[in-house]
This record gives sequence, structure tokens and C-alpha cells, in this order.
Amino acid sequence: MKKERPRRNWFLLQSIVILISVPVLSNANELVVLSEQGIAVGWSVGVLDLRDVDGNYEVIPVAYRLGYDPKGLMDRYLDLSLPGEVTLALEPFVGLGSTPSNEFEVGWAAMIQYSFYPKESNKRIHPYLDMGAGFIYTTVDWDDSTQYNLLLQAGTGINVRLSDQENKLTMGIRMRHYSNAGLDDRNKGINNIHFFLGITWKCFP
Repeated sequence: MKKERPRRNWFLLQSIVILISVPVLSNANELVVLSEQGIAVGWSVGVLDLRDVDGNYEVIPVAYRLGYDPKGLMDRYLDLSLPGEVTLALEPFVGLGSTPSNEFEVGWAAMIQYSFYPKESNKRIHPYLDMGAGFIYTTVDWDDSTQYNLLLQAGTGINVRLSDQENKLTMGIRMRHYSNAGLDDRNKGINNIHFFLGITWKCFP
């Protein structure tokens, strides 16, 4: 437990620096441009294997999404032509749950998403894959392990264009894993399945 305060301070410092610097620096030289924003609500469930708890971990996260178009960056530094569309995203989130008790989680994730169709496509449904990493804090008692953990997640979903063609409905599923990655003597973690539904709207210059 004596390591919890340094881990907490490190978690908070990293989160503050990234959450502030990414939006500020993203439009520098128009290499990565803010292109969309969104909000999503989900349901996550996983199995706990702890000293005093044996059951499911269930939480309802709400995420805010900042999506960035990296076309300028890719054109300048990568000789790569893709049939689909790449989007970078920053997703801060907060979650409330009732299992195993009144739990709470907060954190953020940096994501990369690949849509199988370009945004210029006239197709209404765009399937995609995404993956990313970040940090998370939970109120779960991890048997004397850290409550400030690394977050890894990957999944798939679809974007459905709405009638105005500028906004889209997003739904998907992700596998989430969080643990302290061996940064502490005890490394309790959890794998959970995360379902979500949201809406994304275009950012105009």
C-alpha cells in the first residue's frame, strides 16, 4: 500500500498532461486535425477473482470522444495508401456500477480506428476496428494491489450515417483489460467485455 500515493500522483500527472496537450497540439501544421466529437454510453461486465469478492464486475461507462484526422501526418511521413479511413481519438470516460458494490471508475484512452470505407464513400454503414491504451482508476479493492491501472482495449463496431450525412450513430464491442502491468508487487487485474452505443458529430473549421 505504501506505493499507492506515488502511483496515484504519476497517474494524475500523465492524465493531465495528455488531456491538455493533445487538443492544443493536434492542429499544429495541420498534421492531425480535430474532425469529430461524440458521446457514448456502454455496459461493461467482467469476472472478479479477489480475496473477498467472487462474482461479476459490472459498470456503466460514459465516454466523450475527440476524433482527429491524421491525413496530413500520414501524407507527410508515411508512403501508405489505404482503402479505408484512419481516425485517432482521445476518449475520457467515467463509469458507475452496482457490482460488486457501488463502484466508480474514471480514466482516458488514446485510440486508433480503421474504418473499411473512406468517409467519401456513399455507403451508409461503415464497419471498423479499433484499439488503444490509457489509464484508469477504479474503487474496487484489488486485494492490496493498485487502484490506478493501465488500460488496454480493442474491438470492432459500425458507424451508421444519419440522414444529414454529417452525424453518425456508433455501436460496438470491445475487450478491455486493466492492471498495473507489474509496476507494483501485486498485479491484480480484470478482463471485461464492453458494449457501447453513441453518436458522433462532425467538427467544422
